[in-house]
Amino acid sequence: MIKQNTKWPWNTLRAAILVLAPGLALAAGTADEYVRQAERFLESGEAKSAIIELKNALQRDPAHADARILLGDLYLRLGDAPSAEKEFQRAARLDVARDRWLPGLGRAYLLQGDFNRVLDEITADPADADKLKAGLLVLRGLAHHGRGELSQAGEAYQESMQLQPGNPAALVAMARLAVAQDEGEKAQDLVNRALETNPDDLEALIIRGNLARVARRFDEAEKDFGRILELNPGHLQARVLRASVRLAKGEFDRAAEDLDVAGKRQPKNPAILYMRALLAFQKKDYDKAVEALQVALRVNPMHMQSQWLYGMVSYAKGDLEIAEEYLSRVAGAMPGNLQVIKLLAATRMKLKQTRQAIEVLEPALEGHPDDPQLMAMLGSAYLHGGDQAKGADLLARAVELEPDLAILRTELALGLLAKGKTDDAITELKSAVDLGQGLLQADILLVLSHLQKKAYGQALEASAALEKRMPDSPIPFNLTGLAYLAKGDKERAREKFNKALETDPDFLTAEMNLARIDLMEGNEDALEKRYKGILAKSRQHAGALMGLAALSERRGDAAATEQWLRQAQELNPKLPQPGILLTRFYLNRKEPLKALQAANEVFGRFPSHPNVLRILGEAQAAAGETHNAIRTFEMLTRQQKDSPGGWYLLGRAQLAAKELDKARSSLQRALELAPGFTQARIMLAGLELQAGNHDSAARLAGELQQNHPELAAGYELDAAVLLARKQPEKALLLYRKGYQAQPSSRLARILAGQYASLGKQAQAVAILEDWLAGHPEDAVALTLLGMQLQAMGRDAKAMSAYEKALESEPENLVVLNNLAWLYQTKGDERALVLGRKVYELAPERPEIVDTYGWILVQAGKVQKGLPILQQAMVSAPTNPEIAYHVAYAMHKAGRNEEAKKLLKRNIRDYPKSAVAAKVRGLLEQLK
Repeated sequence: MIKQNTKWPWNTLRAAILVLAPGLALAAGTADEYVRQAERFLESGEAKSAIIELKNALQRDPAHADARILLGDLYLRLGDAPSAEKEFQRAARLDVARDRWLPGLGRAYLLQGDFNRVLDEITADPADADKLKAGLLVLRGLAHHGRGELSQAGEAYQESMQLQPGNPAALVAMARLAVAQDEGEKAQDLVNRALETNPDDLEALIIRGNLARVARRFDEAEKDFGRILELNPGHLQARVLRASVRLAKGEFDRAAEDLDVAGKRQPKNPAILYMRALLAFQKKDYDKAVEALQVALRVNPMHMQSQWLYGMVSYAKGDLEIAEEYLSRVAGAMPGNLQVIKLLAATRMKLKQTRQAIEVLEPALEGHPDDPQLMAMLGSAYLHGGDQAKGADLLARAVELEPDLAILRTELALGLLAKGKTDDAITELKSAVDLGQGLLQADILLVLSHLQKKAYGQALEASAALEKRMPDSPIPFNLTGLAYLAKGDKERAREKFNKALETDPDFLTAEMNLARIDLMEGNEDALEKRYKGILAKSRQHAGALMGLAALSERRGDAAATEQWLRQAQELNPKLPQPGILLTRFYLNRKEPLKALQAANEVFGRFPSHPNVLRILGEAQAAAGETHNAIRTFEMLTRQQKDSPGGWYLLGRAQLAAKELDKARSSLQRALELAPGFTQARIMLAGLELQAGNHDSAARLAGELQQNHPELAAGYELDAAVLLARKQPEKALLLYRKGYQAQPSSRLARILAGQYASLGKQAQAVAILEDWLAGHPEDAVALTLLGMQLQAMGRDAKAMSAYEKALESEPENLVVLNNLAWLYQTKGDERALVLGRKVYELAPERPEIVDTYGWILVQAGKVQKGLPILQQAMVSAPTNPEIAYHVAYAMHKAGRNEEAKKLLKRNIRDYPKSAVAAKVRGLLEQLK
């Protein structure tokens, strides 16, 4: 309890007045006049003017109790609790009765949420009148209520009613308590009793208006809030609540009027900003809504309504990552709120976060087992997660609960389609269409389901029926066009797509379908023109931009391909596909660092998108960041536990990192999920071979041969096992089987190499020539053929093979080097030209430097050739052939003693090298 100060001694006060000025003897009268003027302003609703007058009064007479208390009451009415608190505390220090300032001080504490100070300081004295005691008990009850102590609050209210039966303040407080305890009828009764006593009780009107608002009796609510504003135009809460009612009634302009008035008084009030955002959201002005919410959350980051609305707005805008972040926060703060759970799950499904969506839906369905929407959402999540059985079962149960809801039958049809039950799906879709609820998705799926079954007649029948129902929509004509296109009737398809465009010239889906026809017909000029026409209408159209990129790539224009993909990415920051394609473009061009940069860029915007994780991991692996790739693929498999592709990619990365046990586990998981996953089986067999588990590798190779005799992989793996077991002849037979089953350049080269290793040079050449007969421009095979012929001494044919290889790969170092060497042996002047060219292309490779130096020496240019040969020997000091060439050049330069030392060291260190005979011959000659 606050103690009053004693009264000032009259002599002291009189002396102070005399010291100040003679004119101040009339100060008390002047202060009274200011107070009366303030009261007149209040009667006319001019609160700010009243405050000025009261401050003038207090400037004249700081001890003017009426002015002090009236100013405190006025601050309370305006919601300025801190200022009200100061005025009532100053009044307490004057010789003023407790009942004039103590209740006001308690209300100021309550407005600030300072419940402890209410309980500590706002207490009754035994000498207080019952009316004051009753009022103070109400304030203490409200403090208990604020602290969540509802039973103590109720006790305080009851005690107040005993002291003052029918006490309106107690009735209103008890009504608030009933609302908190979800006793709406009791609250309504209590507030009505309070208003019988005092029809203009603002708090009672607020409660009654809120009860009507929650019950969607909007006209009643607006009437109560309007009455409050008649009595107190500055009542902020009533102003905001009336705006919410008008918003709910769809009266956006009238709601905006209230919010403008409230916003001028408190521009950074989170509740007002929230309502502004809600108004903008209802009007689909999402950017304006976000702007208001960001300010609200800067002022109060924990304002839960603003966080909830931010999640909804972000979902509507397609900013799904932001929506997921805010909705997750709200779900944590408001567990069990079905609206939040459903929107959070829907957001996660759109983000392809199926597992996370299931995590929030499963417990929600346990708590609400008969909610058909929850069932349908969880069923759809199971379908997307690969559990078709559970998904279809839940969707069927949802349809049982709501058989007349077309959207549920459509979802069930999706589940049946996922299970491969197309006929059952079509039955459900027909039912959905027959319900006549205008669910276009059902009509579309019905047509597409018929197309999936190749039932083109039924698809055309369904789309024709839709054309009749929706003659002014381009969608039915587009569907009919798709049906004709699937049937192979491009001309009638073109007619329907054009009809869709006649109906709506901006229906770009039909334009894209016409582009498909241009592509099928190979009409690149028309295709380019169509894509650019689409961009003239919609410059950011991702499909057209990516289509132009694909067209440029087909034409071999890498620069244009890159440009179109970058443009698609920049103009469509909310789509991952352009960034994914740009990364794939760089990977295909063997530019791993650019690929990694592009992948990281798209990952920054879509950190949980499965396709983004997949391409990022591939880029990391290509750039040599194997351990980062492993971490990325681990993220992918955590997100998509039942994706065989994800486990395969993880296994491949683990194998590259030599983590054989982990790789084995990942690949086995991929095969558990997809037993027919051939690539995973091939990789697992290769792993077992690498680990020395020949029996396991042979078993897997045998399974591949049995299940896929048309593939070379099984034979090739079996051959590798036989090579590891030192059985090259048997391995050769299996390589031949593999080549016969699935001929390829790589297998032709492997088989030729195997023949050569067994000394069967002619067969090696025959295999390569057989392959090249059908693939004459295969530079790699031509190079190997040239090397094989060169080794056999068939130099003329070797030179011919090398020359053909250079037509496809004019800067192939191996071919240039070998051909220069052969030209030199034949005395062909082209040797010097080629030797110099290859030397300039790769001056760091010792074998190439050696070739050029040797050609120079053989051409009689010893002084130029010797230092080049010495350069090669510095780079490859253990190569006996290069050392021999240096010694020979020294001999030709007249430096025989140096040559002899080098030759002797060569014989000593490499007595059995391929050039040992030549070394000995030259050394003997020099002796």
